[in-house]
Amino acid sequence: MAEESSPRSNADAHPYEGYALRPLLRVMEQKLGASIMDQQAAAMERIGRYVAERYPMYVTNAGFEQWLYAKAGLEREMIDRYLELLEDYGIISGDGRITEDYRTLPDPERVRDDIERRIAALSPEALALLSTASVEGDRFSTEILAEVHGSGKDIDRLLQKAVDAGVIVPESNISMIPALSHRYRFVPLQTRKVLYERLPDGERTRLHSRLVELLSAQVAKVSDPGAQDMLHRLISEHNKVFARPDPPPSKV
Repeated sequence: MAEESSPRSNADAHPYEGYALRPLLRVMEQKLGASIMDQQAAAMERIGRYVAERYPMYVTNAGFEQWLYAKAGLEREMIDRYLELLEDYGIISGDGRITEDYRTLPDPERVRDDIERRIAALSPEALALLSTASVEGDRFSTEILAEVHGSGKDIDRLLQKAVDAGVIVPESNISMIPALSHRYRFVPLQTRKVLYERLPDGERTRLHSRLVELLSAQVAKVSDPGAQDMLHRLISEHNKVFARPDPPPSKV
């Protein structure tokens, strides 16, 4: 009876069998790796070019472009979303200068959690102060806030606590309107919306009305037509909340 043949084990294989394929496999691996690297380089170039088109002062940053590609890929809508978030957090300026560590940016779906975490670190007094400030806008003036909230509320100390909590940052601003020259901005900007929406409707209306009074008083204190126009635009925006008539246009 003939013995059944069985498959050869690796030990039975010819010692040179398969070796001829190894150089070919190495060449294929090298070409594949080079192809992937070429694709990534092309992607980085496209992202860098797009960011440079959007921000005139942007300086090519390979690490930033690689991070943005890893987060958003090449989908323009997602790239825009991340760039807008970077602006909201003050990590990238309006002209494209990177001012903070972009790697700290939360993903879009985690922004609300990040805002709630920052707000939770505030004392009730600081939270009430910033809720009042939210009525003025994404950015607010300390002088106007003191008038609206009340001047005897230890505002400077509370604002510093909010800075320490990462909820606001001081903003350099050379304004034609002295009362608006010392300002802060919310971080991220969506924080303002969260605080504003928590205010009761009646309180929001009252605060907008008070802001209209204060801004209207500033019109007579500035002589520059551009500054007057700016004040009238601000007044008009606040008037819309309770449907008051817009102020007359300023005279040049």
